[in-house]
Amino acid sequence: HGETFADVWRHHGYDLSEHVIRVPLILRAPGIAPSRQATPVSLVDVVPTALALTDTPAPPTLDGVDLTPLLLRGTPLAPRVLFSDTWKFSHEGEQHIDLVGAYDGTRKLVLDRTDQTLWQHDPSRVDAAPRLLTTWTNDPLLRSLLGYVEETGGAVRLRD
Repeated sequence: HGETFADVWRHHGYDLSEHVIRVPLILRAPGIAPSRQATPVSLVDVVPTALALTDTPAPPTLDGVDLTPLLLRGTPLAPRVLFSDTWKFSHEGEQHIDLVGAYDGTRKLVLDRTDQTLWQHDPSRVDAAPRLLTTWTNDPLLRSLLGYVEETGGAVRLRD
């Protein structure tokens, strides 16, 4: 995750586009038959799943969800928003990149906190360029994104 390959260069952590952050999660464990699941999951789901598979109690504040109901019985996961972020600083300590994204299974919004712009990505089209949003409404995905930023200690003032 996070790798961008361009010609002879390899970059890490420069954007949140689909070809960078959408990677397969491959899991092999006793009792889980080989299958393909289209359900979006997150790296934060690995620990709760490993704990469940080993009958180890999970701390109540642990991020992520246990994927074993999906993997063992095909039980759908509850709808949720997945978050991702990346940032980069120069050697001099100047911040160049500060992106945070929210994905609800169909739509993805990415907030660039360096210039306070909001971008909409089309997750169904990996090659599609993101679209700059210049107006927004009371969007549940945007509220989730801004709530995540606030919860993780960030400040946001979207430009009008």
